[in-house]
Amino acid sequence: EPSARGLTLRLYSHNHSTSQNSLAFHATTSHHHFTPQMASRMVGGHSEAKPQDDEIMEVMASPRVLETLGVDLESLVVHSYTRQVVAGTKYQVKLAREDGTFSHFSVIKPLPHKNEEPFILGEVQDGLTAEDTFN
Repeated sequence: EPSARGLTLRLYSHNHSTSQNSLAFHATTSHHHFTPQMASRMVGGHSEAKPQDDEIMEVMASPRVLETLGVDLESLVVHSYTRQVVAGTKYQVKLAREDGTFSHFSVIKPLPHKNEEPFILGEVQDGLTAEDTFN
């Protein structure tokens, strides 16, 4: 096993399809090399973009989320999302609107012991395209 000696961590920005200003760790030791692509699979890194599925729809069904968005669950179409495990789970969501535009926002699903509903973190960005990256 590699020791802590020789471990170098560098924090840098990279442009990636799901996050314009994502931060990734680059770590090297004399025995292992971790790449930016591996960072997305590490705790704290964002996942690859995923299409709408049961996981995100369970989060989106939160009354707090629906109220903030001003929509009902039946009309909701998630184009894609990423997830990040922090103190709970952070989802970055691209929501397809009926007018053909997209809204981008972050949803936090608190850890189970907090007994709290998911909620939208920050502002909802409206009038975007599917190709726009998360800010």
